[in-house]
Amino acid sequence: MKDFKYFLFDFDGTLADSQLFWSTVYYHILKERGYPVTEEDYDFCTSHFSPERKAYLCEKYGIKEEDFPTRPECLERIDLFYRTDVTWKKGAVEFLNTVRAQGKPTVLFSATPQPLLAHAVEHLDAARYFDYIVSVSELGIGKGDPASYRHCLDVLQAKPEECVMFEDAPYSMKTAKELGIYTVAVKERCMDFQMDEILCYCDEYIETITDWLDA
Repeated sequence: MKDFKYFLFDFDGTLADSQLFWSTVYYHILKERGYPVTEEDYDFCTSHFSPERKAYLCEKYGIKEEDFPTRPECLERIDLFYRTDVTWKKGAVEFLNTVRAQGKPTVLFSATPQPLLAHAVEHLDAARYFDYIVSVSELGIGKGDPASYRHCLDVLQAKPEECVMFEDAPYSMKTAKELGIYTVAVKERCMDFQMDEILCYCDEYIETITDWLDA
């Protein structure tokens, strides 16, 4: 494992096997409402951005704007998933245990709204793996804003070149890399359609997070 002083981790799609649910939440809600959604619809949702998913499902099933699942409804459904069903991705716990055993300071740095993130962390008993847990919702900015990463650096009292960030979303990788943070992309099937951007912005791409233990 490469020698960095500080470790930053994204949550959904990197450590938690939850990005798929974020990508398919429209599908799940419509299915629960009785719409005859198909495997083809599910696959479409996993390979397109949210506005495209919405447009596709509205057109296919003749759903009016006012009848489509709202953001609060989607967040409520995701929150239920976090409280009851979210699991770690393969190798995540092994990797985190290794990092903790080495005494490396760690930050969980997520774009997930703080109340939802707290429920997921509680369900997974994840707080023990991190020195700090940061949701950008508390900062009022996104992970595309360099100030969000600077906040993590300030919390750690770290320099960018001392840090490594594990991510699955290319827009966040771009921010980290431009600040000088070493950026490792962890494979997530819902991000495969953005592979060109991922490979452009990451310093390293791995299939599972434990692959980095042998790096």
